[in-house]
Amino acid sequence: KKKSKTAGEALFYPNLSKWPPVVDIKDFTKIAKKILEVCREADTEQIFASPVTEAFPEVADAYLNAISDPMDFRTIEEERLPAYQDMQELQDDLIQTFRNCCVYNGEGSDFYHYAVSIWNSLNNIFKEVCEGEGIAVPRRWS
Repeated sequence: KKKSKTAGEALFYPNLSKWPPVVDIKDFTKIAKKILEVCREADTEQIFASPVTEAFPEVADAYLNAISDPMDFRTIEEERLPAYQDMQELQDDLIQTFRNCCVYNGEGSDFYHYAVSIWNSLNNIFKEVCEGEGIAVPRRWS
């Protein structure tokens, strides 16, 4: 993993619609865990499975100097999910996970393209998980 962009340079990021508030609180944890499960399946290289500082200790210092809010799937599930009040918080943390990868590795890198490909699929993942659980998502929402 290398950093090729300097701070402040604009990168292309997917612009996703915010997830609608369709998940009832009683189903929240189940739906959130299923979304994380699908994201983990999409992360075939397991880049986002655990903190970068653990998975890639050789870049830990440089990563923490470049990224102020590290995020990964394990942190989301173990530390963040219990405190969420709505699904948009999960969406925001997932986006933060992918944005961090893009910022650190730079636009055009293999890691950047890998992160953007999963990031672009988040709304479809949300919709498919909800529909699979019998939760209606508004037709106009995309």
